[in-house]
Amino acid sequence: MANSERVSVEVVVVGGGIIGLSIARQLAVRGVQVAVVEQTRIGTGASGAAAGMLAAQVETEEDGPFFDLQVESRRLWRKWAATLPDETGMQLGYREEGIYRIAESEQEARQLQERLAWQQKKGFGGAWLDRQALKAQLPGLCDDVYGALYVPDDHQLDAALAVEALRRSVVGHGGNVLEGAHVLGLLQNGSRVTGVQTVGGIISASAVVLAGGMSVPLLLRPLGYRLPLMPIRGTVCALYPHAPFLKRTLFGTGWYVTPKSDGRLIVGATQEEGANTREVPVGALVTILQRAGKMLPELQRLPFHSAWSGIRTGTADRLPVIGPVPGVDGLFVATGHFRNGILLAPVTGEVMAGYILNEAHPTLDVRSFLPERVLESGAES
Repeated sequence: MANSERVSVEVVVVGGGIIGLSIARQLAVRGVQVAVVEQTRIGTGASGAAAGMLAAQVETEEDGPFFDLQVESRRLWRKWAATLPDETGMQLGYREEGIYRIAESEQEARQLQERLAWQQKKGFGGAWLDRQALKAQLPGLCDDVYGALYVPDDHQLDAALAVEALRRSVVGHGGNVLEGAHVLGLLQNGSRVTGVQTVGGIISASAVVLAGGMSVPLLLRPLGYRLPLMPIRGTVCALYPHAPFLKRTLFGTGWYVTPKSDGRLIVGATQEEGANTREVPVGALVTILQRAGKMLPELQRLPFHSAWSGIRTGTADRLPVIGPVPGVDGLFVATGHFRNGILLAPVTGEVMAGYILNEAHPTLDVRSFLPERVLESGAES
């Protein structure tokens, strides 16, 4: 967008990660004129650093609206895994082998069996494998395991491929994706948002969605709102076995190992609260490799490929913030997805499109994720 240029669309989505692109896609397929603005390049934030696990069941400790949100989004990913390649000519690296949640103590084994029990009562699949059954399926595991919850319906994909496929889908449905478009602030007329001011000019819109990370609180502050988001750095690395090493994802306490279609093994991830740089601390890298290598000893002999960090954003209750900003007509927020951004992208797009078009979701109760839950008024203006 040239300097001082003025563009007009129906909806502007600020943030070109997988959440923003999913929202834009769900609007574009409904015929809404939408533009995504990203200050750098799409997918260079938390989305590009993610392992891509769709772990709705193995990560969720209790029943409730958040679990319902996760399993609905997992269902949508299965649908997208078929439709996005048709739309874009790209595969997503989608893999259906399931995920093992490893128990490393008797207490964890009890907790995982309890988790499986209530999930099965809700009609979801899964199986408990004791130590003997688990070692028969995964002979490379160490002896200090107490079993595992295996969920065949928790899948995974390549996050970078999914981001690019969503970009192509947005454009293919008539939307715009603008990279290098830094947003300086929101435009208002009274209590209604009217667009955004970028370094290149004005983008007018009847609705604005803030779908970035730590930039969201900065854009809300001039409106008198404080959004207490916390940056949480996750360090991840990739190993490149010379031969196939692992077929299914292993998820443990403070570690995971995820095999990708190109042969890489993604090993992660730390959770460093308050860290807001994408540096790769040596200590964090050593930690994840030690944790994973203890449970999967053969991992330690594999050649190292690369390492990186991503900044995830989280709220105090670790639930996302999705919905309209009270008191500001036409302004919406979708952020704070913490470690579930990839998984929750499709359902966030659906829910946000519903809010903007005044269409309630037919099955989900999404009131638990509304911004007023965490927004604080009285910030400096």
